[in-house]
This record gives sequence, structure tokens and C-alpha cells, in this order.
Amino acid sequence: MRRHPLGVRQLRVVRELAATERNRDGGDQAPFEDAGQRSSPPRAFSESIAARCAGAVGKYWPYHDRLFERQPAFRRADLLLYADELGLDREAFTRCLDERRFAADVDRDVAQAQALGFNSTPTFLVNGRRVVGAISVEEFRTIVDDALRTPR
Repeated sequence: MRRHPLGVRQLRVVRELAATERNRDGGDQAPFEDAGQRSSPPRAFSESIAARCAGAVGKYWPYHDRLFERQPAFRRADLLLYADELGLDREAFTRCLDERRFAADVDRDVAQAQALGFNSTPTFLVNGRRVVGAISVEEFRTIVDDALRTPR
């Protein structure tokens, strides 16, 4: 099983930062959008839909994390197994996945990322400032602190 080391490392940084910054200045101010790509890798789009299906019942982050832990095992059977492991209703999850219920939402995120010129991961937008590539928690915290001090 091969993991994308940059993505896994940056996920840890974002999670650590989010844990320490949550509710600072009035709540969670960090919307997250996954931008599944239809072409590379080919199943990333289905993974994004599956994560949204899990999110519909409050399990987005546990499912998202399972995808990261188990990559590159992303066949349909794998996506259903992860739902089972997280205790999701198998029938409802399968229906959501097969109907591609959140495809339009993922398409919108992809279009927005393309419109913003995001063409690599990880890429973040912090108060209008583009941050590309893996950075440390300290660097990220400095960027967030600067953004919080800068009037919009």
C-alpha cells in the first residue's frame, strides 16, 4: 500500500493546527473542500463522493482519514468496506454512492479550485493568500495569525 507522503504529512499539520485553533476568534473558521479529480487518479472522484456520503451522516472526517490510511485501496468494494468499518448504514451509503448524490458538489469544488488556479496538492487559501505545498505547523500558524491580524 503506497501513501502520498506529502498529503499524509500535511493532513497531520492541518489537523494539529485545527485542534489548537478551533473556536479561536468565534469558531471554526477553516472550511475544507476536497477537490476530487476525474482523471488523476481515476477513482479520486468516487472517493470524494464517498466521503461526502459519509459526511451526510456526520462521519466525513473519520471516512476521510480512512481513505488516507488505506490508500491506494479505493475500489468500490473498499469504499463500502470503510463505511461498514465506521458503522455507517450500508444500504443508505451504497445508495448515496451509486446515485453519485454529491457529484455536483464535488464538481463545483473542482471548478472553484481550477478557477483559483489550484493545480497541485496540497494548496490552501488563507485570507486570500495562496499556500502551496507542505509546510510545518509553526509556518501555518504564522500564516493564520497574520491573516487574523489583517483586515479583509
